[in-house]
Parts: sequence; C-alpha cells; structure tokens
Amino acid sequence: MDFVPREEFDAVKAMASKARSENEWLEARIAVLEAQANPAAPPRAAKAPSKL
Repeated sequence: MDFVPREEFDAVKAMASKARSENEWLEARIAVLEAQANPAAPPRAAKAPSKL
C-alpha cells in the first residue's frame, strides 16, 4: 500500500483551504463589480461555502 506522509497531506490540505478562501473572496469581488457596472440587474445568487 502507498501512504502519503502526514506532512504532505497537511501541506496539500492547507493549499486547498487557501485556494477555497481566495475563490470565495474573488466571487464576492466579482459580485460587487458586476453590481457597480449594472445596478439595475438583480444580484447573483450567493452559494453557501462548501466544506470538505
């Protein structure tokens, strides 16, 4: 059997968490920019953050 060292698993888990946080921040920023560009348009539906 091939096992992943705990340190490597933790490093990848931290990278995924950071990427998820950045993605949520970018989604919020896009929503703000779209609202500023077209104030008459209805706001985008917000998605609940996913958890792994």
